[in-house]
Amino acid sequence: MKTYIEPHMRTALTGHTLTPLVRDEGARIEVWRMARAGTRAMSVQIAGTPEGICLMGDLHPGPDRNGCCSVFGRGLRWFSQEQMSESDLCSKFLTRAWVPEIAAETLRRWGANPGDYGLEACQAGTIRVLATRVHDCDERQFYDALTELGLDDGDGIPGYGYPPEDAGWLCAIQERFSALYRER
Repeated sequence: MKTYIEPHMRTALTGHTLTPLVRDEGARIEVWRMARAGTRAMSVQIAGTPEGICLMGDLHPGPDRNGCCSVFGRGLRWFSQEQMSESDLCSKFLTRAWVPEIAAETLRRWGANPGDYGLEACQAGTIRVLATRVHDCDERQFYDALTELGLDDGDGIPGYGYPPEDAGWLCAIQERFSALYRER
């Protein structure tokens, strides 16, 4: 099964321990610090509240420098599950965006098997070339290139998903937190 987690992400979290900072059962609030002892580098604070979960600190997924929060209704019991769908986890914290790597992979599949996608064989070479150039354009330029090739079917352009680095760190944090939390 494909995972968002890159090997270096697991390695970076291997020495992390889990320290409780706040536990208020009446208010249903728990705050934990996951880090290597004696350092803030690569540390993450995980706060579970009745409204959701917040990840903040030196290490957290997402584009915001201040951290990221889950959707309403998710708590640490859910976040500490041993077996969790990475896609489900990402959908609770991250926003799907156009990702050039995902667009390029889709185009490589289309170019390798055009008939499987309702495309003409003569388009395969052009699609494969476009796959190598996706990183040189923004979302609008990519859309324009697909339209010029007659590949705009009205369903939107390929390439939407979770930014791989953010998804990887989120899943790695959850995986390590889950293991440490369940040990307690």
